[in-house]
Amino acid sequence: MSVALDRILSHFPDARKSGKGFEARCPSHDDRKPSLSIGEGDDGRVLIHCQQGCPPDRVLAALGLSLRDLWSDPLVSIGVKVEKVHLAPNGNGVTLKGQPRQGRIVATYPYVDETGELLYEVVRWNPKGFTQRRPDGRGGYEWTIKGVRRVLYRLPQLRNADPSRPVFLVEGEKDVHCLEAHGYVATTSAQGADSWSKGEGAYEEELAGRHVVILPDNDEDGDKYATEVASSLSGIATSCRIVRLPGLSPKGDISEWFDLGHTTDELDELVASKAVVAPVRFTVHWADEAWDTEDDIEWIVECLFSAGSVSILYGAPGTKKTY
Repeated sequence: MSVALDRILSHFPDARKSGKGFEARCPSHDDRKPSLSIGEGDDGRVLIHCQQGCPPDRVLAALGLSLRDLWSDPLVSIGVKVEKVHLAPNGNGVTLKGQPRQGRIVATYPYVDETGELLYEVVRWNPKGFTQRRPDGRGGYEWTIKGVRRVLYRLPQLRNADPSRPVFLVEGEKDVHCLEAHGYVATTSAQGADSWSKGEGAYEEELAGRHVVILPDNDEDGDKYATEVASSLSGIATSCRIVRLPGLSPKGDISEWFDLGHTTDELDELVASKAVVAPVRFTVHWADEAWDTEDDIEWIVECLFSAGSVSILYGAPGTKKTY
């Protein structure tokens, strides 16, 4: 039994063994019959599930705990494996297969295909920085993912999720794990705000027919990312919403937002209050003079802009009019 599981169970003196886990009365509602399942995931995280629908953060809050208490090790709390890296002889950093980097690796985020096979990893360093690597087939890594198939993070979990549930799209792997811990379906693409176009359409295909909620970081790059993603999903996703979280610091994200004490109920209300992003549609009007002539129309842009006329192009905000 892990330290975290032992800590959680200490708050449930009446918990009883059930299968591979435990069951207890949920402290978040008037639970006359034990409806709370408590277990342990493969990554060492404690799993709690209320059959009556109480969110995990609300259950823990009733015990005076937080989601951080679901893990034994704070480094593992983001759901990734931790590696030990030895400093190079000069003590100034590390060198791994020709890839120099100041600092040490603190976490890796595996990107796998639909069968669970590792395609590449995003590596997080301390001091903070990110690089990417792929298996070299010899037990090591090549520090490039050029030519490797790009996939969304947590692809198997995304594909296996109920298609009626919204998919939350964020700019980092840490935020994906944060949302999963709160009971949501979430994903991201490697390299954050600059990454979407590198999927070459594969990301859009995975989100076809899904309800998508984009949670951009609180900065200009985040806004650009949200707009690009929403435009690319037009006509592909069933619905798409952009939700900008209030009260964040510059570059703040959903993880910070929950750390500030916000709840899943608040997030659900925010999502429900946001209108679906309108599909990208341009409407063009031509001056009457362009149609009164018997001469062939000279198109500057076929069926869009004609010579000798005034054309008006308009569309919803964020639909690439400036472009």
